[in-house]
Amino acid sequence: MGSSNSSGIDSSWKSIFAVTLPMILSNLSNAILYNIDRVMIIGYSVDAFNAVSLSGGLFAVFSYLFIGISISAEVYVGQYNGAKDYVQLASPMWQMVYFSILTAVISFPIAYYANYLNLLPSYYLDDGVIYQKIMMYGCPLFPMFMAFAAFFVGQGKAKVVSIAVVLGSFINIGLDYVLIYGIKGLIPSLGAAGAALATVIAQMTQILILFVALCTKEHRKIVFLSYKFDRTLFMGCVKIGAPVSLSNFFAYFAWYIVQAVVTAVSKEEATIYSISISIYMLAISLGEGLSKATSAVVANMIGKNDLYGVKKAYKKFIFLAIGASALFVIPLSIFPDKCVLSLLNLLQENISSIYEALKIIMNWISVNVVIESLLCIFWGILLAGGDTIYPSIIYQLCTWGFVVVPIAFCFFFGYTASSLLVYQLSFLWVMSSLILFYRRYNSMKWYNKLV
Repeated sequence: MGSSNSSGIDSSWKSIFAVTLPMILSNLSNAILYNIDRVMIIGYSVDAFNAVSLSGGLFAVFSYLFIGISISAEVYVGQYNGAKDYVQLASPMWQMVYFSILTAVISFPIAYYANYLNLLPSYYLDDGVIYQKIMMYGCPLFPMFMAFAAFFVGQGKAKVVSIAVVLGSFINIGLDYVLIYGIKGLIPSLGAAGAALATVIAQMTQILILFVALCTKEHRKIVFLSYKFDRTLFMGCVKIGAPVSLSNFFAYFAWYIVQAVVTAVSKEEATIYSISISIYMLAISLGEGLSKATSAVVANMIGKNDLYGVKKAYKKFIFLAIGASALFVIPLSIFPDKCVLSLLNLLQENISSIYEALKIIMNWISVNVVIESLLCIFWGILLAGGDTIYPSIIYQLCTWGFVVVPIAFCFFFGYTASSLLVYQLSFLWVMSSLILFYRRYNSMKWYNKLV
């Protein structure tokens, strides 16, 4: 039964690349999947684009709330793998699959009452509500995918996850084109509803691919011997994931509030924010992929009681974070004109008046992406040691203190809450978080062996 997992993960460059590259591709593809709806619908209607962007923000609040818990299975899988306790590898995955199914208790009512549970301006209601309904009905699929993925990522076998996400992305692109714009005489144009349907179907496809991989001869003996509900392990995953989950919830809720405030300023400001946040999410996805890879590698090192390996991996992941962020930062910094113009050319309407504002915002995004990519490395290390409460609290204090409260102040006292101001305040948020996370890492209070 141990044949499934003798993939040893260590702090060598070969091992780190074996885990990191698939995770970066997977996370980048996931970000593309999340942003495909926005990119594809931008040529359909600017109003639909802004409505999908804001409703997508509310969907992110709850999907990442659930994902924050389901992804905790990766920590257990990583430590079981490092400790060579291969029989237990699939059990954390199944507990989080069951958890994902239970999330429908929350997501379905939010979908049903979407007409009332939103911060959409009246002129975005029609497109925003239908998008929110479909996405929230499909919401349990997203933590479920992460639960299945944890089985592979925790062992350093992330290649199949990358394949699933890349194929899902291509399916989403194809379905987006067909369902958003329609096919004359065959399929009606569904607009925002078509974008949501395409994403949900693509997510179902990704889950199916991973499930097929679990059924192969290499894995099925272990996978289907440990499918039973284990209350202790279930609650263990919830306990580890809850701080990250709640942090995700309050963080994405904070950004949802910020976007709602900026969107209420004007349609032009709403478009600036929708475009810039899509770029930012795509850019930071590399850092988030590195965070998952860091967590998987360090969890295995902790499982082996290899503190020296942890420190070696830390230095290499810092180097990778700087390199990965440079892939986005260099084009955004050196060629902001071309980057902005290529986006504006996608718009159906002529709104060249936002050109200069977007150019300035690109520079702030570049700086913030580098800092947040480094922050992601420390987050992954702390998570691997089961230290989730401290970073979650710090992350929230910095997000709300430096961004949300000032933006809310502008809203309530009649000052203009512009997109540019959001990114300027975000610099204070990521820099302060990075300093405090680094201090936590040096203290070694995060280092805990869970299995």
